[in-house]
Amino acid sequence: MAYETVHALTSLPTHVAGPAEIGGLIRGHWGIENGLHWRRDVTWNEDRSQVRKDNAPQVMAMLRNIAITLLKRRGYRNLARATRKLRNQSETVLAMVGLVAAHRLCMRPVPHTPSFLKSNMSFKSF
Repeated sequence: MAYETVHALTSLPTHVAGPAEIGGLIRGHWGIENGLHWRRDVTWNEDRSQVRKDNAPQVMAMLRNIAITLLKRRGYRNLARATRKLRNQSETVLAMVGLVAAHRLCMRPVPHTPSFLKSNMSFKSF
């Protein structure tokens, strides 16, 4: 049997948090951290992201966390399946966050859209 020595600092007295309790707290923290990172990386390839300037990586991580929370609150258990289901349903996704009206505005063609782009775009009429 192999043993590992880990050193930790805490302000808790030993009678409140002994080695077993501190170990449990650390494992619990890393379990949550690893689970969230795994979801973001496996489902949305976060580690392959090329967003690196200024605070953009932190903003993108925050947006991914918000998306995970929204999907979980809507009852989706499988993040990958939910992503596949909703990725082409922008109106449904925007309705989840209360932005359907903004979506309708975004669907109108911009007057200065180049003609070569217009042929490849599909717009809904309202």
